[in-house]
Amino acid sequence: MKSTYNVYIRDQNFNILMELTDFEKLEMIKRFNDVSTFTLTMNATSPQAKPIFSLLRQGGGRAGIVVKRNDQVLFSGPFLPRNLKGEFAEKKVTTLTLGGADDTYYLKTRLAVPKNASGQYAPPFDGEDYSIFKGIAETVMHQYVSVNGGPASTDPRKIPRLRMASDGGKGKTITGRARFDNLLELLKALAIKGGGLGFRVVQISFNQETDDHSEPKIEFQVYQPEDKSNWVIFSPSRGNLAEFDYGQEPPEANYIIAGGGGEGKARYFAWAGDEPSREFYGTHEGFLDKRNTGSAAPTEEEKKEIIDSIYEELENKTEKTGLSIKPIDTAAIQFGRDYREGDKVSVVIEDTEGEPEVIQDIAREVSITLDQNGEQIEPVIGTTGVGTTLRLLDRIRNLEARLSQLEKR
Repeated sequence: MKSTYNVYIRDQNFNILMELTDFEKLEMIKRFNDVSTFTLTMNATSPQAKPIFSLLRQGGGRAGIVVKRNDQVLFSGPFLPRNLKGEFAEKKVTTLTLGGADDTYYLKTRLAVPKNASGQYAPPFDGEDYSIFKGIAETVMHQYVSVNGGPASTDPRKIPRLRMASDGGKGKTITGRARFDNLLELLKALAIKGGGLGFRVVQISFNQETDDHSEPKIEFQVYQPEDKSNWVIFSPSRGNLAEFDYGQEPPEANYIIAGGGGEGKARYFAWAGDEPSREFYGTHEGFLDKRNTGSAAPTEEEKKEIIDSIYEELENKTEKTGLSIKPIDTAAIQFGRDYREGDKVSVVIEDTEGEPEVIQDIAREVSITLDQNGEQIEPVIGTTGVGTTLRLLDRIRNLEARLSQLEKR
């Protein structure tokens, strides 16, 4: 089934300036819990290029694109790099290449800072040592965004027109602890601790669509990815898998020792290992400094926080795997309708001996290309450079880390 796309150019105030129809190629890479990117290529002499040049000269870091797929916002974000290339000997054309990111990029531009003596999350940072929020994961994530760029932040730390979606109370009970951590990286860690939540920032309103011409807004959203591996299955026999490319690298660490509060022999330590990984690769040790969590005699809650951090580190440092596939949209399974980045899916491939292998993991990236040939979609199931739980040689992935604790007094 053919999808319908509309590509728009927005101005510095998130207003839709025009619909862009005269472009050669638009490539978007949508990433789960990370900054997505796009590259737009067009003829620099096109009449539609002139207003874009005008926007780029204004600065501000908010003008960009909004892409709708089947009338739903698929991508929104600002222009960042640009490139002009002239070829006059043969083609006699000047090509404009515009790059950018999705609106989740704005989270990367903020730090999670401690509260000052006046109760604000702003300089001079003379109040609390750490910014600590406890509670349901989605609520904690909302709190960090709200005070570090959202509605509860101070000028000039506010991200223009950022609002918070409704808090649905998703995820586990967690503790967040930050001191000048990058906000995006902090949210990634909290999403893992919270039980594998997803988050994003996307444009949700346009003044052309409201009777009162209210200001357009972007919104921070937390969502729960779905396990669709039982029915979203890609395989040659189903006629929906054209190509696959699989790669794997050893773990950076599969046995983590964490040092908590205290000094010398009195310091609190905890450790855990990814036993299936250690059995297959051997032991690769790593150290995690959690001195900011409790004392040499931490509370049970602080111990749990350290243990959760160890499991998070094991996931981040595990073997790097990537399975890139080229699916074929069918009536049964279609991108956007049946799955999206963050959902867990299944891929059936054959190993070198012709034996079928079923790989189940998260669609961490989805590459979408629009050009004269139409739409091309390539999901990445597990991403090189991102810790995943995918192992080609494990028919059933069963990570049961064995945790030991030791207090040295």
